[in-house]
Amino acid sequence: MRETGRKYDELDPPQQAGLQARLQAEVRANTYDASSGVVTVSDDRAQAITAVAAHYNQLFSDDAALQPLREAVRDQENPIPDAGHRAAMNAFFFWASWSTVTNRPGE
Repeated sequence: MRETGRKYDELDPPQQAGLQARLQAEVRANTYDASSGVVTVSDDRAQAITAVAAHYNQLFSDDAALQPLREAVRDQENPIPDAGHRAAMNAFFFWASWSTVTNRPGE
């Protein structure tokens, strides 16, 4: 919406394809710096990671707002009560998704 002023669903197929290609290139780009051990992400990707982590933090806590979703997926109430464990889970989710889609040097 930032670039076109319209929601993704309102774009024509070529515009959607262009956004998909840019997203794929960004997600697959290997931004790991072996000398520092750091993975660098763009501001947009950092915002997306933060939003997804916030959702999972709510989902796996006792947040009443997501109780209907927990019931829909038959999850227990407050399945991960420790905030530190939820943060570790979110870090694992990022690492697992990053490591499965990023390009590997020499491959």
